[in-house]
Amino acid sequence: MSRFILKYAIYLLLVQYALMYYLGSYFNVFDKIVLLLGFAILPQIVSSKFLPKLAKVSFAIFFVSGVLGGVFSHFQPLKSIFQDSLLHLKFFFSLSIGYYCFRRIDFRRFDRYNKSAAKLIIIVLAILTLLNHVFGDYVFDLAVDTRFGFRCIRLFFWHPTFYVGAVMFWFSVYVSSTDMSMRKMGNLLCLFLVFFMILSAGRYKGLGVLFIFLYFCFADAYKIKHMGALKYANILLGGVVGLYLVLDQLLFYYGSNSEVGRAAALIASFRIVADYFPFGTGFGTFCSSAALSPYSPVYQKYGLDHVYGFMEKEPAFTADNYVATLLGQNGVCVIFFVVFLCYLFKKIYELKKINVHYFRSALLLFMYLCFCSIGECTFVAVYSVPMGLWIGFMISQLSKWNTIDRRAS
Repeated sequence: MSRFILKYAIYLLLVQYALMYYLGSYFNVFDKIVLLLGFAILPQIVSSKFLPKLAKVSFAIFFVSGVLGGVFSHFQPLKSIFQDSLLHLKFFFSLSIGYYCFRRIDFRRFDRYNKSAAKLIIIVLAILTLLNHVFGDYVFDLAVDTRFGFRCIRLFFWHPTFYVGAVMFWFSVYVSSTDMSMRKMGNLLCLFLVFFMILSAGRYKGLGVLFIFLYFCFADAYKIKHMGALKYANILLGGVVGLYLVLDQLLFYYGSNSEVGRAAALIASFRIVADYFPFGTGFGTFCSSAALSPYSPVYQKYGLDHVYGFMEKEPAFTADNYVATLLGQNGVCVIFFVVFLCYLFKKIYELKKINVHYFRSALLLFMYLCFCSIGECTFVAVYSVPMGLWIGFMISQLSKWNTIDRRAS
């Protein structure tokens, strides 16, 4: 079963991207399979104990608010509302499928295989990245993006963001099977290659997430909680560094002239919250891919149709800010999505009681999805499907251990 999971993820993150890169979006099929399977097992998802009832109700209210907002606002046709609503179901369905379909599998039997497979894929991607640096466009097209004067590597992925998402996913699989000790050469090599690939892609949000993640791994491994006064110094250091990374990214996205589009979208989203209380303008109307087919009148109403990145012929930033997407399309009901995420984090934290490796693996992906949402639509991106599945796989082990505990008692 574990081999099937990895083969699925290999296709989803490698072969599918290559087919989409060379032959078009017709090969974006696994998102649709996840949606179909999610609807097929919806009764089981509702009745399962994967998340508390309040978490499921919160997500349901969030989802319904987006649909009602789109219907009541009359900005976009029903087709656009429907398309965007399906995108917002992907992550929830992926989580639920990962939990429901694999909750009886003991992943500890496959830790060695998972570690070897993930390490091999990371090495292969790093070699392709190095070849891309050496031979340039003769290997893959690099011209999609530049950062600080350097062209960003993307290999056969649509965008460097998707490339980094794939790298983080496979690093998370590797983390699930190792103690992340820096005394082991294998761990150091894997970590170096991951840093190298994220730097090559120019996605510094990913570096920030990785740095904070490694800091907490270090803190946990060396038992900082028993180090007296040094504990507070380390916590302060980690907080300062983390805060700096957050503020640096916020200023980069919302305080510079080159990225003014995202700042304008965020300001407009708060105006939408006030103007279209409580549901917002609804799915498919603002800062989403569905808002471009057709071009949403919301952009014209709030003066974004003349802002670079939101013009109809240059929509560079229309799907690059999930915070603005949530506020604009769901209004104050976005609070229910936050409640859902809080319950999900609580469930991930419970993993620490049974297996710290699984906890770190799920936490890394959760941190990446949340932190990077300030500059991309992480929870509706293609990589949200394998990430959601893997988090669901990890959380499913709680059910396995709870069953063992009940039998023992």
